[in-house]
Amino acid sequence: MDAQAFGAFLLWLIIAAIVVVIAVYILRWLYRRSTKETAFVRTGFMGEKVVVNGGAFVIPVLHEITPVNMNVLRIEVRREDALALITRNRMRVDLIAEFFVRVGAHRELVAAAAQTLGRRTLQPDSCAATTRPRCAGWRRSRSPPTGSSSKASPSSISTRPVLNISTRPTPSTPRA
Repeated sequence: MDAQAFGAFLLWLIIAAIVVVIAVYILRWLYRRSTKETAFVRTGFMGEKVVVNGGAFVIPVLHEITPVNMNVLRIEVRREDALALITRNRMRVDLIAEFFVRVGAHRELVAAAAQTLGRRTLQPDSCAATTRPRCAGWRRSRSPPTGSSSKASPSSISTRPVLNISTRPTPSTPRA
């Protein structure tokens, strides 16, 4: 009888260990963590959850995730030849501007980036192609007045809260 009780106890112990291993495997499979480089937005069952630092359970049938790249993206806008910038004194200026764009580390900003750009934030070329016209329009609308520097201070830049943009324009010599 003592051997039967020990055998039953050992059997229940093995079954409990197998159940724990399976439960840990399933929980590890369902739990997604964000990194410093990538946040994500989980949508579906129980609404939207934005994960910037931390993690969340993602059940494949009930949830969908949209990863958002948190790295700085460099966008170069060239205005040369026929597209050159024309100043107020009617001089043509070839201009190369670099824009550094990133998603801010706040839940609202990550949610807005996921909604507007989606998975394109993970592909730098696609994201640059999407945001380049806006950057070119920014340069077009803010041509420097006569006699002033063409460098813009970061505080004079107005954008939607999705993008943090700072510029470092590199003007070339003016042409007649």
